[in-house]
Amino acid sequence: MIAFADACRHLHFFYPVPGKALVGHVFETMEVETGEQCEIRCYRDHKCLSVNLGPYQVNGHTCELSKSDHVRNPDDLVPRPGYIYKGTEVMNHLQ
Repeated sequence: MIAFADACRHLHFFYPVPGKALVGHVFETMEVETGEQCEIRCYRDHKCLSVNLGPYQVNGHTCELSKSDHVRNPDDLVPRPGYIYKGTEVMNHLQ
């Protein structure tokens, strides 16, 4: 589990789920070199609740930021060969 924190948001990534992706909730897609870069992009966007990381290609991995997760939408976590799904636990704190 990886955790990020700032003054008002704590984000914990759950263990990866290989071969799965959350569909229907992606709000941003980008190319990244590593899975950690995808997680950092999610942490920086307060809408992000989970990520799908695609297999490595010529330009890196496809990183999809989702505005939902497997808890809110369990039926949307579907098989997607080569992808890795990572849900989060988000705790917002008032300053």
